[in-house]
Amino acid sequence: MTRPGGDLGRSLKHGFSGGSPKVHVYGQSRPQRYFLVSVGGFAANRDQKLGLGAMQDIPFHSQRYRWGLVLIVIVAIILRVSLWWWGSASGVVPPGDAEEYYRAAVHILQGGYHDDGKWLRPPGYPVLLALILPCAGMDVSNAMLIQAILMGVGALAFSGFARQIFGRHDVALVAGMIGAIFIPLATFASALYAEALFVTLMILGLTKLDQASETGRSRTAFFAGIVLAAATLTRAVGLFFIPLAALFLIVPVHTSPNIHVLTPRRQGAKPATKPLRLGAFASTKDFLYPKYEQILLILQASKHRWRLALALALGATLLIGPWALRNYLVHDHLILVDTNGGISVWFGQVRNPEEKAARDAELFAIPNLAERQALANRWTLERVQEDPVAFVVRMRYKVASLLMLQTRNYAAGDLIAIASDGSPVVQNAGELSLPLTLLADAEYIMIMLAGMVGIAFAPNYRRALPALLWAAITVGLVAISIGHPRLRLPLVAVYIPFAAYALMQLAHTWRKLRLRWRDPRLYAALLGILLFLGLIASTRYITWIKAERYALQAHGAASAAMLIAAQQVDPSNPLRSIARADFALAQGQADVADQHYQAALDLEGRSQYARAMRILLAGERGDTQAAEAELAAINAYWRAGNDLYRWAWEHVEAAPPQRVIPGDPMMLGFYRGFAPASFDLERGAWTLGKAEVRLRTTCGAAVAQLRGVAGQVAELHVQGSPQPPMRIVLDGSEQEVQVSLADLPGCERGEAVTVQISSPTHLLDLARAPWYVGVAVTQVETR
Repeated sequence: MTRPGGDLGRSLKHGFSGGSPKVHVYGQSRPQRYFLVSVGGFAANRDQKLGLGAMQDIPFHSQRYRWGLVLIVIVAIILRVSLWWWGSASGVVPPGDAEEYYRAAVHILQGGYHDDGKWLRPPGYPVLLALILPCAGMDVSNAMLIQAILMGVGALAFSGFARQIFGRHDVALVAGMIGAIFIPLATFASALYAEALFVTLMILGLTKLDQASETGRSRTAFFAGIVLAAATLTRAVGLFFIPLAALFLIVPVHTSPNIHVLTPRRQGAKPATKPLRLGAFASTKDFLYPKYEQILLILQASKHRWRLALALALGATLLIGPWALRNYLVHDHLILVDTNGGISVWFGQVRNPEEKAARDAELFAIPNLAERQALANRWTLERVQEDPVAFVVRMRYKVASLLMLQTRNYAAGDLIAIASDGSPVVQNAGELSLPLTLLADAEYIMIMLAGMVGIAFAPNYRRALPALLWAAITVGLVAISIGHPRLRLPLVAVYIPFAAYALMQLAHTWRKLRLRWRDPRLYAALLGILLFLGLIASTRYITWIKAERYALQAHGAASAAMLIAAQQVDPSNPLRSIARADFALAQGQADVADQHYQAALDLEGRSQYARAMRILLAGERGDTQAAEAELAAINAYWRAGNDLYRWAWEHVEAAPPQRVIPGDPMMLGFYRGFAPASFDLERGAWTLGKAEVRLRTTCGAAVAQLRGVAGQVAELHVQGSPQPPMRIVLDGSEQEVQVSLADLPGCERGEAVTVQISSPTHLLDLARAPWYVGVAVTQVETR
């Protein structure tokens, strides 16, 4: 027999963890191991009565669980590699965020950082790229393949978070599988964006935060701070969560003196609870503490929780601090993480394109990045003070933009990167083919709805609180800045474990439905669901679906009348004009098709497909001026690179010319494997290490005009030729290389032949064109 409050008191002092403390019970000679469920009863009894919500360590087979985790990783990697092959294997670096991350990674490999761009980017994702790119031979396509595999393994983070929160292996496996098959997350995992890494780190950070809160270990809190800081250095939005995480650790775990202890489980028996009352008027025999011991325990617990918060803050500071110090030394101002946030908030207040253009010129004329951000912040405050009501009203539209379905791109015709057959014209991880988009939206809706139910009926609201805080931060920052579906990935990610929990408890929910109609949690979940559905609803879907019915009939019956009917129903959608253009082209009416593509561009000038098709049509009729104008328009908004070249290569069926100039819009479709146009070439283009040119064959020779670095070795090979590749050592000047076609089978028929050019790569220009390129190809022809 021992004095009550010995080991159990020490458990209380450490925050009433969910571990398995050894407790000496009055009247027993041996210590027994108990599972401490809660202090304060925290809805556990009520949930047990209703059949939902009580955390329990259900029996499981450890080997099956491990095989389940292996299956999750396999599925995640297969999906991410498939999406990589579908849209990201072109080897191109898209403009915008992706290019900025890539530039920062190349600067890191050169011993510096990209400090002279539009804003300072956080270093987390560029560091990952800097580690991957050398392993991939500086090939962007191979680097994205490695990243896709790594992020596939990262799907296990969802299983770990769910198992930590709910203590159930079935919920953990379902959460991991949802994370593995969630298409938007898999898409960004295989592209040059930070979202997948950021989501993985945030989920790991939330897992460590819950571990620190439940175990009361300062070391765990310290590592939680490090992981959250790593997420913050990937995307600065995580910075706002760190102080809330520390505050979460400070707030007492429980507020009521009721302790529920699970008695040891017998074989086949259900765990039972035994309440131990702590009060001033209880006797020692009844396991009651004197009042002064209660006060002492509370003070000790409070002191310990402050230590947890300080440990978390210390871990975060040790990682963020050196980066902030480095920024101060470089820019003479304090920049904790980046300067993108303040400017993005200002972009969210811009009223029209003309104002944005004028203010951008003023903003980006300031050389110091911190001062640039300060000016944007000042403009934002002035705009809010001018019209606070308008600022609040606009918040609703930004939140709706954050939550809207990806299918809206099709309903509104705002597609930029996808061709009419669903293939990617240029790399844009935010756009998928229509079937993939519909599937992604179905997953998204399921996760959000089930997640709201899971949070509402969570067995422990405190343990769900960090996820709710993070969701509030994500939505709140979007509401004051800019809304975009890409920015919701961190929000959806924290819902996944709760969605898995709700799905696993669905059977209990239906069986006990008659007991729940008075449960306020049910109405809280319904309120969240209705609000979410209200924000994603749009009348555009009604018009789009009606027009789609006509379009589907038109494709089945080859009917122009049905396409016209679809356009009449949905006249503002440029996809209707594109459909009519494709139909006219299939009927051999090239001029009519060109007119419809132009009509589509009048509605949506960013459509890369419509512009690419106009280039191909201009090439067929020999209209150099039109082709160059469309290529210039693509470069003005996007960038003509190997993703466009690869798409055209796979879709052009016309007979190739006898001479091809890479990069020339008049010859689009007959070259691939080339970098974007560069400042140092008047004509031609640099290869990406391996390039192909398709020509009309002769029985003479294939002749290539090449230029590279002195001493660089290049190889030319004619596909199908029995001759070995021709090797040449370049001297730095333009050189002519010939490969005989005399031995090529069928050369006399003048069919298409592919000339392959390969060489080692080198950095072209760190500031103006930071691409790793092979050799410059001025032209390739057959003689």
